Amino acid sequence: MLVRQLEEELRMRLRGPNLEMQNQIEVLYTENEHLTREIGILRDTIKELELRIETQKQTLQARDESIKKLLEMLQNKGVGGSKFPNFPESKFPNIADFESGLSGGARELQFKLLESENIIKHYECLITSRDEELNLTKKVSRQTNLELLFLIF
Repeated sequence: MLVRQLEEELRMRLRGPNLEMQNQIEVLYTENEHLTREIGILRDTIKELELRIETQKQTLQARDESIKKLLEMLQNKGVGGSKFPNFPESKFPNIADFESGLSGGARELQFKLLESENIIKHYECLITSRDEELNLTKKVSRQTNLELLFLIF
C-alpha cells in the first residue's frame, strides 16, 4: 500500500511540472505571436516613415531650387543697376552686405510664396465648393420651375 501511494505521489509530481511547462510554453508562444505582429507593424511604420522622409526631401529640394531661382533673379536685377524696392541702397553699401541681407529677403520671399500657395489652395477649394453649390441650386431651381409650370397648367 505504501508503495502505491509513493508511486501515485511520484506520478503527480511528474505530471505537475509538465502542466506548468506546457502553460509556460503556451504563454511564450502567445507572446512570440504578439511580438511578431508588433514587429510587422513596426516594419510597416518604418517603411511609411521612410517614404514620408523621401517625400519631404523632394519637397525641400524643390523649394531650394525655387529659392535659388529667386536669388538668381534678384542678383541679376542687382547687377544690372536697378534698385530693389524692398532693399534701400543705404542698407546695402557693398555687395557682401547686400548678399547677407538677401538671405533674409529670400526667407521672406519663401514665406510669402508658401503663404500665397496656401491661399491659392484655399480659394481653389472655395471655388470648387461654390461651383457645386451653384450647380445644385440650378438643378433645384429647374425642378421648382417645372413643378410650377405643371401647377399652373
